[in-house]
Amino acid sequence: MIDLSKLGIILSDTSRSRAYLQILLYKKIVPRVIVIMVSSNEHLIGKPKQLIGVPDTLFQYQNDIWSFDPNESVEVTLDKSNLGYIKLNVENINDPKVIPLLINLSIDNLIYSGSGGVILKKELFKLGINFIHSHGGLLPKYQGSTCNYYSLLEEKIIAASVILMNEKIDDGPLIHVIKINTDFDKTKIDHYYDPLIRAIALVKAFEINPTLTKLEIKKEYPNSMYFVIHPVLKHIAILK
Repeated sequence: MIDLSKLGIILSDTSRSRAYLQILLYKKIVPRVIVIMVSSNEHLIGKPKQLIGVPDTLFQYQNDIWSFDPNESVEVTLDKSNLGYIKLNVENINDPKVIPLLINLSIDNLIYSGSGGVILKKELFKLGINFIHSHGGLLPKYQGSTCNYYSLLEEKIIAASVILMNEKIDDGPLIHVIKINTDFDKTKIDHYYDPLIRAIALVKAFEINPTLTKLEIKKEYPNSMYFVIHPVLKHIAILK
């Protein structure tokens, strides 16, 4: 298991962050430092706009049952678990208030789960901290946004890839990957299955690869950058 005394998490209240916290706590993986970025911006990418219907069937992966409540905020989850946390009134991790805080945390590894569409500034990568990101897609083949819809169209799978971030998009060292067949309700990918599978990949990375050793991936894909999928293609992917 990864060294929890050197592990932190910084997050915004998105579906992904809700899944991360609930699944990590379910597996008794409690980061020593928890930082919540609080913003009044209702348009942050990944923040649920309405109540999310929870599937009736629980999700099974590797002989374990997984689920989370996408309607439970990160603060409610932490308060229910009696866990302390730091609140920052910032919109994203690039705010000038963040770096001074991170410098004083004494951690080696930081799970990053901010709102979508934010590219981390290069100054963050000079702090000597591994920024851990669980990407919703099969790397290195699918980089960028809404990748799981493209892999649905092309391969009938969705995936999550855990990486150590660098200055490029979805380009850092790969430390764990999971792939899932699509025998579930694909209309619930955005705010349920995609966040859940990313959270499972995080847990498995910490259990299987606690030293965060880079996986040896030899195959390269020259056309691997994907952008936000068109609504028509998204609909086709869901029906496929």
